[in-house]
Amino acid sequence: MSERMKPGAAWLGIVKHPSTGIRIPEIFLPGILAAYKERDAAGELSLSFGRETAPEAVINAKPGTWEITRGHTGTSIRKYMTVGAREAKRAGVTVEIEADHLIVIGSQAAALRRLAGDHAESHVSPEELARSLDYYRACLDEAAAVGNMGCLTIDPSDLFWQQADRLSGAQVRRRFGERFSKSEAKKLLGRYGKAFSFAAPGGRRVQVTVSELQAMRLALKFADSLRVSKELADYTREALGHSRFSVEIALDETAEPTGPRDTLFWLTEAKAMGLLIHYVGPHIGFAKRVDYTGDLALLERRTRQQHAISQGVCGALLSIHSGDGSGPYSGKGRRVAN
Repeated sequence: MSERMKPGAAWLGIVKHPSTGIRIPEIFLPGILAAYKERDAAGELSLSFGRETAPEAVINAKPGTWEITRGHTGTSIRKYMTVGAREAKRAGVTVEIEADHLIVIGSQAAALRRLAGDHAESHVSPEELARSLDYYRACLDEAAAVGNMGCLTIDPSDLFWQQADRLSGAQVRRRFGERFSKSEAKKLLGRYGKAFSFAAPGGRRVQVTVSELQAMRLALKFADSLRVSKELADYTREALGHSRFSVEIALDETAEPTGPRDTLFWLTEAKAMGLLIHYVGPHIGFAKRVDYTGDLALLERRTRQQHAISQGVCGALLSIHSGDGSGPYSGKGRRVAN
């Protein structure tokens, strides 16, 4: 463990580290902290703000007030973050406390269907979006009151307008002109219409081309997810009163793997609007809770591409979620490293 870090809650910065969900702290936390300490590792403690934990008011509300999936572990945000930090300090371990998976989605039922692999195409209505953001502001207010949050993970996948991929070129140009002002369009398109080259492990390069038309299509697809992610990150900064936290973006909750252009565009536009991303969770071909049985060369290529783009655009690290590409007993499949 770094000599700079004292036991207890801390902001780890952009470093490789394990992240473990503690769900019911009384049961799982002692073993997790013992494992971190045995390996002299600083790690992350997490619970999903979208499902597993919730504000105290939600946990203590009368049955039926909220969807049963809100805070279904029975552990409030305040308790999760307070107990995690306290027990880590007591155990002599440095941990980062994460506000995990703020899922911007129409309903919790849809979120659960997604976990089961049902990626039915949908788009959050303005009313659903307003309710979702109000709820997460309450979550972030409680986290800010505790005062030890080190990472924010946003999942805006349900805001992707997948229909943009099926529009004709003429339709893309028309809708793009309607959606963006001339000045906005000029700045955005000025960043593309060229080839990008990124350093990859082993001395190789990853090449990605984005034409003007492709940039327009991607802008239509991702505009809402970018705007809302920026709003949540800005709100977090204001609530905490500082910027000492990392931002992870989850792009993996989709039916198909994340394409190189998708990641390049999303991170480039996030950077242009002042939203710095530290960790990126793309869909690289894994399915949740199922061993990976696909082509290993393809998996290697996708991982290398996503790593190179994330590093090249904003210095971000890849985030591989624990439930992706693995069964409960066999890891991630034969010859696939965790």
